[in-house]
Amino acid sequence: MRYRPLPPLKLLKSLFDYDLMTGELRWKINRRGTAKAGDIAGTISVFGYRIVMILDHPYRAVRVIWKLVTGCDPKTKEVDHKNGNRSDDRWMNLRLAERWQQTVNASGKNQTGHRGVVQRANGKFVACIRFDGKSIRLGTFDNVEQASRAYRSASKQFHKEWRTERR
Repeated sequence: MRYRPLPPLKLLKSLFDYDLMTGELRWKINRRGTAKAGDIAGTISVFGYRIVMILDHPYRAVRVIWKLVTGCDPKTKEVDHKNGNRSDDRWMNLRLAERWQQTVNASGKNQTGHRGVVQRANGKFVACIRFDGKSIRLGTFDNVEQASRAYRSASKQFHKEWRTERR
């Protein structure tokens, strides 16, 4: 979703209640035929994010939550879910991120089944990692496990707190 400035904080506070512990965003008002005061606000999009309609415009609920809690619009930054679960909007699970930082949490597996690893026509495996908008080649390997190990090691170094271990 493209960046759209959030409505004024005063309006957001008149529309929503947010529970930091549960991550629930609830309507404070009755909405004509769509929701009652106390109902959980919004619907889940096909991408797994909760979307709320405000003045006929869709907004990600996490962006609304960020402004409700901090008073600031995240603007072009993204609100990232630390644990990778897009429906977990608890305050302790949210952080501001640049786009490249947020994509570190994406599953990212490709045809090799390993993130950051591609197979060349000669049968060798190449490991690469993206950091700060640049692609860094980690080497060419005889098997996919070695290439994957190189990627995971580099990810620990470059991505640090942005990594979420996936099972």
